[in-house]
Amino acid sequence: DWNNAAEAFRTALKSRNLDKPADAHMALGTALFNANKFAEARTQFVAAAQSPALAEAAGNWIRFVDQELARREAVRAM
Repeated sequence: DWNNAAEAFRTALKSRNLDKPADAHMALGTALFNANKFAEARTQFVAAAQSPALAEAAGNWIRFVDQELARREAVRAM
């Protein structure tokens, strides 16, 4: 269940004891994306992109989310 996964990652991020919080932001973004919570997912990918190690992958996710949001908006406009 993606919503439960997202909640687990949110809890982990609140603990502030993570060695690599950007990894948790990336995982939370992925869970939110799969739960169709695109705007929230994008926010998490932006946070993950602050890590040099994840900047490229997070950037790809941001572009993918933006494309999905645009696609859904185009479908709604039909």
